[in-house]
Amino acid sequence: MQSKALKLIGLFGLVSLLADFTYEGARAILAPYLQSIGAGAFLIGFITGFGEAVSYLSRYSFGLMIERGVNPKRLLSLGYFLNISVGVLGIFQNLTLVSVLFWTERLGKAMRSPARDIIIKDLSSSIGYARGFGIYGFFDQVGALLGPIFASIMLYLGLSYGNTFLLLSIPGLFATFVLLYALKSYDREILKESSQKGVFFSVWGFGALQAGILSFGVLGLDLLKSGFSSSEVAIFYALGMAFAGIGSLAFGEILSRSLALGVFALMVFSAFGLMGLLGSAYFDALGVIFWGLSLGGLESSSRTFIAIQKGGGKHFGALELSLGLGALMGGIIQGGVYELSPKAVLVISIVFILVGAFGIFKSGLTSK
Repeated sequence: MQSKALKLIGLFGLVSLLADFTYEGARAILAPYLQSIGAGAFLIGFITGFGEAVSYLSRYSFGLMIERGVNPKRLLSLGYFLNISVGVLGIFQNLTLVSVLFWTERLGKAMRSPARDIIIKDLSSSIGYARGFGIYGFFDQVGALLGPIFASIMLYLGLSYGNTFLLLSIPGLFATFVLLYALKSYDREILKESSQKGVFFSVWGFGALQAGILSFGVLGLDLLKSGFSSSEVAIFYALGMAFAGIGSLAFGEILSRSLALGVFALMVFSAFGLMGLLGSAYFDALGVIFWGLSLGGLESSSRTFIAIQKGGGKHFGALELSLGLGALMGGIIQGGVYELSPKAVLVISIVFILVGAFGIFKSGLTSK
């Protein structure tokens, strides 16, 4: 039973890796592509911001649909199928069509996220929720690392945006074939469970903690001010994503042994990630490493807590919404405060981390 569960988690993880390769690679070059076809800064911000808002706000709705009887496998299939829209982004040099295609991809991400979490939760019941989500998260982060690197290399070699988008769609196409095989092998019926008291403390606690983790937009700006070039900042981002994958796996093992220790480690790593604002190359590198570790830890920890508390589709959807709002709120506040005082960002972020930890401990799960 455990070997089959591990195989299926690996298959769904491979699907996520391939899909992340596609859409994270596309997101990495979307802004310059939009600029190349006539969009200004405001319009680029609106197109990308609206897409993210639609994605996160609709995840709770799709979670509710699962709760009310919609088969998560259908949502998962349709969500990954919509990922292929990335391939035609470069064909239409029309801002309206490009915007609709990008928003379609973001809607697909919203559709599959709570469905994916429900399936990984079900598969992880035999090997441990923390370990299952940790393994899956590792695959997820690898795709998020490789996609942007591939897209950057293609543009550096002189390929057009259109051809780059087309090449990026190939892993997404393979993801649908792997998904069909995985779903054929996954023939279990997902049973509804009554959630435990305190699950929403976990949901909003992790959202607050997300708001405390340093936004890479702010961290990247600070790296530029410290004298690093744009290409070096991209390398720092890749380094962070690599450690996010390691963090997801590591936290899976830590949480398997002690939930309280996992939350404490997540608090510490999130706080250490703020070292990137202290103004030296040594602290910049350490800050990026801990930033990545905390992102990976948050990925596996948040879903582990919801799974252990018997959370259903609406709870995973609410978690996705909470994490999205946390990232948005944290990015806006950190960006605004950074203009006044970079050191003040440290204080505000630590407050968010402490508030988030309080909510997570308030769920009562860490005392069991």
